[in-house]
Amino acid sequence: MKKTTRALIWALAPLQMIAIANANTLTFVSSIDAAQSGTSSDASGSAILTLDTQENTLDITIQISDLSNDLTASHLHAGATGETGDVIINIGDMSAYTVIGDLYILEQTDVAVPAESLADLLAGDTYLNFHTAENPAGEVRGQVDLSLTNEDTIVNISTRGLIDPANGNEANLIAGFSIIDTKRVILRAIGETLGSQGVNDPLEDVSFNVFKLDFNDPSNTANIGSNDNWKEGGQQFQIEASGLAPLSESDSAMIFTLDEGTYTLNAEAVSGEGIALVEVFGLENSGIGSTINDASGQSFSILDAALQATGLDVILDGPGPYTLFAPTHAAFLDI
Repeated sequence: MKKTTRALIWALAPLQMIAIANANTLTFVSSIDAAQSGTSSDASGSAILTLDTQENTLDITIQISDLSNDLTASHLHAGATGETGDVIINIGDMSAYTVIGDLYILEQTDVAVPAESLADLLAGDTYLNFHTAENPAGEVRGQVDLSLTNEDTIVNISTRGLIDPANGNEANLIAGFSIIDTKRVILRAIGETLGSQGVNDPLEDVSFNVFKLDFNDPSNTANIGSNDNWKEGGQQFQIEASGLAPLSESDSAMIFTLDEGTYTLNAEAVSGEGIALVEVFGLENSGIGSTINDASGQSFSILDAALQATGLDVILDGPGPYTLFAPTHAAFLDI
């Protein structure tokens, strides 16, 4: 890192610390791939690092898939884009990760950051490096950058692959993702829709299960939902209103409001084999029905109950436009 840049960081440190003390946390993100390490690996992944600016500790979440062979080490290094530098934090080898098929998932909390490394972290002069036996200097790498937004907005996460029930669960398609704050998302597993988009050998009927992982107690990992055909399950209108409805009725989709945590979306074949795609999309806006439901604890509890009892909450989350006169529970009681 250039001396002038480092000098500027330290000169502004008092002002930075005032802002940091008010914010309490800063979020850093990293996109991990082979292009940054100069290898030909097919592996890729992402990471979220949340800095507690009062304790100078990091919460680290990493997800990476398709490494050439077992992970031997992973580190946070000092170094600008394209440069190499010393290890700041030893994140760990394969034993530090939860491994599901080809997917590596790591969650570490309260990881101490050396005081002398904070300037590098804030300046974007750190990177994650992942070592394997085939690539001992690092198979894939990801520069760590300060997120410029305070919103944990998911645009899209997609993973495509072959599902073959003849090979058991090892051939299921699994995508991992993390939520750092409560988030409304739509999860999809599509097969036949891919056929209409020119993909050969699409899976004819795909279903999925969603699991929330518990790294402290793996036996406590919970299946929080599943879907086979997206029009079933009472969310057809909401899914259509999102603009993300699959083109085939046999494909799967479901809307969830997920708490902070790490999840896997596991796609399975009902029968046969073929290519499928699993996806996660963030939903920033809710329909009228969901808005009333969210506000029901305040002053619309009777209206919310009436909408749910008649099924109108589902319709109001569908394609509109709608105009709804929403009486409070006090207004109902005055009738």
